[in-house]
Amino acid sequence: MRELTEKDIIQIIREEYDRKLCRILSEVETSPFPGQADEKEPIITPNLKVRHEKTGFLYTVDSVSQKDVVLRSPEGDRFTVEIDEFEREYELD
Repeated sequence: MRELTEKDIIQIIREEYDRKLCRILSEVETSPFPGQADEKEPIITPNLKVRHEKTGFLYTVDSVSQKDVVLRSPEGDRFTVEIDEFEREYELD
């Protein structure tokens, strides 16, 4: 019977780790990208917190339509941002 070396043990651990990782990744469900036909629910929803990338200001999504997003500042002021600008300049907080 052959004796296991450190190299053999490391190889076995790596193979098991790779198998486990592949199994887990195959089980994970990914949400569809915005605009895909099979999208079940919108990613941007009211009361979602978003941050303006350039200024760092935090806003709350008030409402969403196909063309624009209405944002609410912490002071309660509402303003409308076109969806293209929203996707470019805002990120989830």
